[in-house]
Amino acid sequence: MIITITLNPAIDKTAQVYDLKIGELNRLENVLIDAGGKGINVSKMISALGANSIACGFIGAKNEQVIIEKLNELNIKNDFVKINSNTRVNLKVIDKDAVLTELNEQGFEISQKDTELLEKKIASLSHSGNIFVFSGSIPKGAPLDIYERLIKIAHGGGAVCFADCEGEAFKYALNANPDFIKPNLFELKTYFGITEDLTQEKIIELCQGFGRRNIKIVSLTLGAQGALVLGGFDESAKNYQEGFFAKGLKIKAHSSVGAGDSFVGAFAYAYENNMSLEDSFKLAMACSAGAVCTQGTNPPDLELVNELKLKTEIVKLF
Repeated sequence: MIITITLNPAIDKTAQVYDLKIGELNRLENVLIDAGGKGINVSKMISALGANSIACGFIGAKNEQVIIEKLNELNIKNDFVKINSNTRVNLKVIDKDAVLTELNEQGFEISQKDTELLEKKIASLSHSGNIFVFSGSIPKGAPLDIYERLIKIAHGGGAVCFADCEGEAFKYALNANPDFIKPNLFELKTYFGITEDLTQEKIIELCQGFGRRNIKIVSLTLGAQGALVLGGFDESAKNYQEGFFAKGLKIKAHSSVGAGDSFVGAFAYAYENNMSLEDSFKLAMACSAGAVCTQGTNPPDLELVNELKLKTEIVKLF
């Protein structure tokens, strides 16, 4: 079973505006309201692929029904720790050129007791065969090492752990040696303190360094330029024996919201189904591109994913 952990969920309101003008009245069109937050988006992609997951984490009890109803409509099981507050509402505005402007609320504040309740929940679900996906920002009041702590608990029960977070949360998460990480180029450069442009060879060299932390798969997303993935981890050499690159697909973009989450959801699905690294990567690229084609935070349907898979070209690096 795949369990997604969203510490800072959101009610996502996505809208379109022909020409966004700052300081003036803008009329919103095609307004969509959906359950959001990176882990929840991962669950939605897994559901679109025909598999099951459990959406966990924190949720604001005062307006939880919006998210719960959306998840129930998709037959996604959920088991959140309830916070006596409101779940944040995020407004995402897309203009005629598919440029995204986000206005995100900070969200609720959690206590030490809330964190302990989530730790107990994760411990109860942590056993061999389960996959945890930890993704997204951390709420106010959460310790910076919360992902590190949660991953260690999940690993302690024998579960596999995916981590998709940024900033200080990413640095701490790496201390727990997650099995899969998905930084983007900016996050990679920030982590290593690099400001100059990087060649593909240097990027691969940096990613190979994650092998010393026993991270089994590293995927680096490069936006419209595509992505690369390193896997086939060699335990004794602490490096990766396989590397692949894929160019970004040329598609008609509607919204980039949820594209990275769809990528992670597809990889978690592929991992659960013992797919090869190359096939996993191709599926993830197709799901990510498909998410860009949809409105709001909706994942692509299976028909679109299969269509995009045929157009995805994977290049073997080594």
